[in-house]
Amino acid sequence: MSWELWGLSTQTGEILTKDLRLSHLIDKLSASVDHVISEKHQDEFKSLLSLARKTAEKRNTLLHSLWIVHNGKPIICVDRKRGILGDKDIAVEEIEKFNSEIIDLTFLFIEFEKKHQNLGLGLNLDSSTK
Repeated sequence: MSWELWGLSTQTGEILTKDLRLSHLIDKLSASVDHVISEKHQDEFKSLLSLARKTAEKRNTLLHSLWIVHNGKPIICVDRKRGILGDKDIAVEEIEKFNSEIIDLTFLFIEFEKKHQNLGLGLNLDSSTK
């Protein structure tokens, strides 16, 4: 979606974003909202970016923590910032719930893009929507 908002071709978009951390991509999208999203849709898009940032932070906590697994189930998870996380934080159900949150967030971005197909540089943005 970022490539389309910025009016980039697939090749150029891949070159510019392939090694970009998700948090940095969110930063760049946040910084360019005023330039690529019409004013009446900016709050909605900023809300999506905020949700994406929280999801990315949660993902990083889960992914970059030290996991101790016994009989195929996580029993201890140590986060470098918060220390040992409790059972509730590491339950398989919580990880599955987080996976669903990622899927839901993806669909929210897809729905935003469908509703606002002409919002971005190079996407027929006319002056009446700016």
